[in-house]
Amino acid sequence: MNWIGLFIGAALGWLIGYIFRCQNGTCPITSHWWIPTLMGAIFGLTWTMGKPAEKQAPGENQTENSTDEEKFIED
Repeated sequence: MNWIGLFIGAALGWLIGYIFRCQNGTCPITSHWWIPTLMGAIFGLTWTMGKPAEKQAPGENQTENSTDEEKFIED
């Protein structure tokens, strides 16, 4: 899944760099084709990586599907 985001981001970055490129070479981002391609690849990769899993606190109940009897015993 991450490779797909990498390639899609790189393709979109290249397309943006191609469409909005500077003719005189003074624009720092779009003066070369590889800069927006690299930036798009990085954005695409980070977008498909998602957020990390949340960690539970040490004292939290780890079983969410427990019955009422189990909750009463734990208290």
